[in-house]
Amino acid sequence: MAGYKTTALSLKPKLFITFDGDAFDDQSRMYTAVPRYILDESGFENHGIMQDSGAVSGYSGYRAGMPSVVKLEQFQQYSCSFGYYGRRPAAPNVYEKAYVEVPHSATSLGFPEGKFTVMFVVRKDNVAQYRADNNTTLSTTRPLIRKSGVFNLYMNYPWASAEQLCFAIPGGDVVTYNIPSDFHGQMQHITATWDVTRANNGDYLGVATLYVNGAAVATRTKNYYDAYPNLNTPTSLFIGGIPDTGTWHSDRNTENCQIDQVAVYDKALSMNTVGRMMRKTMSYRDMILAAKPYAYWECADAEDPNTNVLTNSVSSSQAAYLLGGTGLVSRGVPGPSQVPGGTAVQVANGGQIFIQNPNSFASPVVNIANDYTVEFWFSATATQIASIFAMNGTARPFNGINLTLNMRNNQFSAGSIQLQETEGDWITTTGNFNDGKEHHCAIVKRGNVLELWLDGSMRASKTIAKTSSGAPGTAAFFAVAPGRQATDGWASQIAFYGGAMQEGQITARANYRRIYKVRGQVTLRGIPYKANVRVYSHFNGQLITEIFSDPTGGDYLVELYDNRNVDLVVLNAQDPTIRYRVYGPVTPSEYEDLPT
Repeated sequence: MAGYKTTALSLKPKLFITFDGDAFDDQSRMYTAVPRYILDESGFENHGIMQDSGAVSGYSGYRAGMPSVVKLEQFQQYSCSFGYYGRRPAAPNVYEKAYVEVPHSATSLGFPEGKFTVMFVVRKDNVAQYRADNNTTLSTTRPLIRKSGVFNLYMNYPWASAEQLCFAIPGGDVVTYNIPSDFHGQMQHITATWDVTRANNGDYLGVATLYVNGAAVATRTKNYYDAYPNLNTPTSLFIGGIPDTGTWHSDRNTENCQIDQVAVYDKALSMNTVGRMMRKTMSYRDMILAAKPYAYWECADAEDPNTNVLTNSVSSSQAAYLLGGTGLVSRGVPGPSQVPGGTAVQVANGGQIFIQNPNSFASPVVNIANDYTVEFWFSATATQIASIFAMNGTARPFNGINLTLNMRNNQFSAGSIQLQETEGDWITTTGNFNDGKEHHCAIVKRGNVLELWLDGSMRASKTIAKTSSGAPGTAAFFAVAPGRQATDGWASQIAFYGGAMQEGQITARANYRRIYKVRGQVTLRGIPYKANVRVYSHFNGQLITEIFSDPTGGDYLVELYDNRNVDLVVLNAQDPTIRYRVYGPVTPSEYEDLPT
């Protein structure tokens, strides 16, 4: 088990500044070391120095000892706020500037493979007060983290267009994300990755990805011929501000900007790893809400004979009811083990969870004409064909969503699951999903592709034609109608989204408190060796991830997000004369991975 800090360290960062081990004065909220060193916990001793223009006046540009921005790690853990005090009272046009400067290290901050990841947690206020105080409508920016020639993460505040989170990549191009209205004042887990791969023709492809709370929100690619950009630039890394002189205080924060858990890696972390780090910052419930579902039933309601209504945590436009009465439906039973403290709704054969759009029965509960995700945990024991989730149309071709247990290719198949949107178009997977054990399910429509995800793995997908839903504003779990295609089972954490959920988000939910690992060692003629270890799905041959073995001991550790068999290929990409080694199938081992 490991919390956020422990997990971040296990990924071997080259820089890890948490603001936890730095002494500060409780009254002035200034760091007390001389010089004001900020501890690097990575082990590479890339310690920073707090630079503060208010050190002389005593009106500091930062505030030490702020509560950690990571919601699940508050005990003796802190963050640093840049621009906390705003403008100086005695000099209302002065905003003190503070920033952490980390000197360059060619050995640890040089990024020899041409790849990197910057990951941190932030809670930032808007510039609205700054604009009001200065009576300005001019555009401005606010710095977050920068290493010139390598990366620059900052906020962009245009006056007449959308506010943006920006990621400047090698070469100067900028990846931008138009932030939503609730971005400010909330914890945000930010990750920026830069990955370089070599094509068969010898060219290089650079891929920049910007993540917010585990979701990839923006990406950009660049082609390079002959060589990828040299990232060993002798520039300092700056946090919270920059030494430049900027117009309209674009070189500093003028309002509260809490930064925490700054990690820099010399590799591009995968989407699943980013999702894993995100889930360690918040509770399961908060993780769901951060993804902005338009309906969410936690199934945490206590048993109450006076009502059959399930509480929707985000909206009144979708209502859920328990049908069947005493003996067929009950609340408060134990839910999925992956959700700490979670409960579920138990349904006996003949009962159901019924969902409707109370505002318009003609409007579908889930609009299959657009991208969508239906997500939930379930357990079922039916031995006959039974419905897990159904949103049936009323006329041919009966457009709607049908997730059916014990069916494959429209025929009975014990333990299999079939998913379809129209009468004659389906996808299916085999398995033992009627075993009474807990399973995570995500039904995803991504463009024209229908996907079925079970227990964190995409089990089936198919390109299908876009259709209107043709369905009423009703849906049901565990029966298409009371007593029809019914099963014993339970459901929990039901959420509907108006968009396609990404792989990292799905695996984060399905594996909220577990991880899978494969360990090994690479030797060449008995000597430990640095080699490229590639991991492929034994199921479909897809490349899952690749890492390098440790050059000192030859050890490698691969973290995965389900227990499906994999094949390992060990090679030296720089020396084609060395023979490949192939291992497989290998079954990953399961480990507990609690979020705290």
